[in-house]
Formats: sequence, structure tokens, C-alpha cells
Amino acid sequence: MFKSQQPLVLFITLLLFSCGAPKTNNTESETEEDLFLNKVDSVLSIADTEIENIIHHNIEDEKEHQELINTINRLNSIVTRLKYNLNEKESVNIELIESNDSLILVNYEKDDLIESQKYFIKNLEEKIKYKDLQHLESTKQYEAIVYRLEDSLSTLNDSINNMTLFIMDNVRQSKRGGY
Repeated sequence: MFKSQQPLVLFITLLLFSCGAPKTNNTESETEEDLFLNKVDSVLSIADTEIENIIHHNIEDEKEHQELINTINRLNSIVTRLKYNLNEKESVNIELIESNDSLILVNYEKDDLIESQKYFIKNLEEKIKYKDLQHLESTKQYEAIVYRLEDSLSTLNDSINNMTLFIMDNVRQSKRGGY
């Protein structure tokens, strides 16, 4: 999503910098100044929207990550209960009836269930690791984007300061009977 908008932000930034030619007529320079400030405001608005999108996606990723952790904890609890139940039934089987085929089948089914739960947990743990890596990678990408946006904002702020100084110099020269 951000990669597709990076050329747009770059284009708008370049457009803003190319529109800064000074004019001697105050009304035209004020109009150009207003246009430039409007363009700067548009770029800042786009940057603000991008930062909000980054924060929103980061929050969604954290929620999904927490849901996966909760699922693993719940499944671990189920596996622990199943193991406990299996151990109880095995001890009862040994003490009471060693030849009961139906209890053996129940134990095998529970073993299969435990194995399938272990497999499921293993898959969820791998998904969490993958999500963690994705989260770290996306966080680094977001930090890089924020850094670039901050750099752009700094550059635009410097341009605004330079324009302000230029306007102040022109106003002083016009009051002194300048050009």
C-alpha cells in the first residue's frame, strides 16, 4: 500500500520545490506563496494519513498476534487436561481391566487427539513466529517510512522558513523604496 504511494509523495514534493520561483510583483508572489502553502499542506495531509494508516495496521497486527497467543494458551490447556485424563484412564485400565478393548480404543483416540493437538499447536507456534517476523519487518518498514516523511517535513519546513525570510527581505526592500 505504501510502496504504491511513495512515487506520488515524491512527485508532489518535487512539484512543490519546482514551483518556488520568486516574482517581483507582490500580488503574484502572494498568490504563488498561497499555492505553495496549499501544496505543502496537501503533502502534510498525505503524510498524516500515511502515519495514521501505519498506526492502524500496527494495531491490527498486534491484535492478531495476541489472538494467536491466546489460542495457543487455550490449546495448551486442553492438551494438559487430555494428558491428565489419559494418564488417569491408563492407570485405571491397568488396575481394573487389562483386556478391555474398548478402553484401549478410547486411549488410542485420545493419543491421536493429543498428537493432532500437538501438531496444531506446532503449526500455530510457527504461524506466530512468522507473524512476529512479519510484524518486525513491517515495523522496520513503517519506521523507515516515518523517517523519510520526517525528513521530507524537515525539508519542507526549511523551504517555508526560506520563503518567509525571502518575503521579509522583499517587504523591507519595498518599504525602503527598493525595486
